Amino acid sequence: MLLDKRKNEISNYIAEVIGNLAANLIVTDDQIWPEFKKVVTSVATTQGEFGLCCALTVLWNFYSTELRNFKEIIPQLHDLLRLGFENPELPVAYAASRCLAAYSLVMDHSQHK
Repeated sequence: MLLDKRKNEISNYIAEVIGNLAANLIVTDDQIWPEFKKVVTSVATTQGEFGLCCALTVLWNFYSTELRNFKEIIPQLHDLLRLGFENPELPVAYAASRCLAAYSLVMDHSQHK
């Protein structure tokens, strides 16, 4: 099912805000990280292509600002990226591409420290 363009724009904006907000909160309180990780993985795996697209967008924004916790979710991230790239819907593949780009930048940055 093709995602409605307006719904996609609104959900993308909300997911971006959630990712940025989570990164800012986790910087000040590491206790949030385990629950955040569970919720994002749950949304991605139980809410169909819409949930997967939103979860990948949240992670893209989260990892654009928060580098410390990236390695802790690598196994789940690989699974979510695989699901994203296997999905035939363009918005989902686009979200997976952005998330992969953030992943690549963070891994490159962590290797040069």
